[in-house]
Amino acid sequence: MLNRDLLLGGTGTADETQLRMDAGGNCHLGLHSLLIESGKHLVLVDTGVGDKFAGQMEEFGYSGIRAWSEMLAEYGHKVEDVTDVVLTSLHFMHCGGTTSLNGSGEKLELTFPNARVYVGDKQWRNMMNPPQLEENMYFPSDVMEVLKQDKVVPLKEDTKICEGVELRLADAQTAGQIIPYVKDGAQTYIFGGEMFPTSAHLSPGVVEAHCADPLAAAAWKERTLKEASEKGVRVVLPYDEAVACCTVKTTPCYGVGLKVTL
Repeated sequence: MLNRDLLLGGTGTADETQLRMDAGGNCHLGLHSLLIESGKHLVLVDTGVGDKFAGQMEEFGYSGIRAWSEMLAEYGHKVEDVTDVVLTSLHFMHCGGTTSLNGSGEKLELTFPNARVYVGDKQWRNMMNPPQLEENMYFPSDVMEVLKQDKVVPLKEDTKICEGVELRLADAQTAGQIIPYVKDGAQTYIFGGEMFPTSAHLSPGVVEAHCADPLAAAAWKERTLKEASEKGVRVVLPYDEAVACCTVKTTPCYGVGLKVTL
C-alpha cells in the first residue's frame, strides 16, 4: 500500500509548467521520498539530503530538514522498521539520509539499521569514478558505511524486491539509475527520480544540466512516457513542490517528438 500522504494529485500542461521562482532567480523545489507498505516489507525510496550535514545543506539552499525518526513516527513507524531502501541515484540529494551521525556526533551510523540498500551497479561504479559533470554530486560518506556493513545490494538487472515493487534500471540522466515501478491495486506508479524530477521535466527534450548523455536520457524518457500514457501509469515527481504525482498523455509533435500533457 502506498502512503497516500506522499502522493498529491495535480493537473496542468507540461509545456506551460513554471516552477515558482524568487527574486534571485532561484526555483523553489520539493524533495519527496516514497514510503511503501507491502506485506512484511516497509520500503523507502530515496532518503533525501539527510540531517548529518544540515548546516552545509542549508548553505546549498535546503530548508526544513528533519530527522527520519521524526518523519516516520508520523506514519506509525520507526527507522528500525524499514526493510528495504531504494536509492534511485547516489547523488547526495537522493541518498544523504541513508547515514546519520551517532548521539555524540563523532561517528557515522546507518539510519535504517535493518534495511537492505538497493543501488544500481553502474551507478555505484559511476560514483567511484564520476564524470566531470557529476563529480560534485557524490558524497561517498553518504553510503560507504552501508558497504562496510554489507547492506548494499547492487542491481545489474531489473528486479522485483517484494509484492508490487519492481526496480528497473535506466542509463538515462545518470548511469545505472533505478526507476521504481510500484503497483497499488489496479494503479501503477513510477517514481520519477532524476528522469522526471518536476512537471517541467516531463518533456523528453528537457534534462538536468549535469546529464552525461542527453540523447540517451531523451530516448529513455520518451519510451517511459509512452508506456505511462498507454497504460495509465502515474508519475511521482520528487522535486516538484506543487505537483507531486500526475498522469500523463503523450501525442506526436513535429520537431519535438512528443507533447506531454499532465
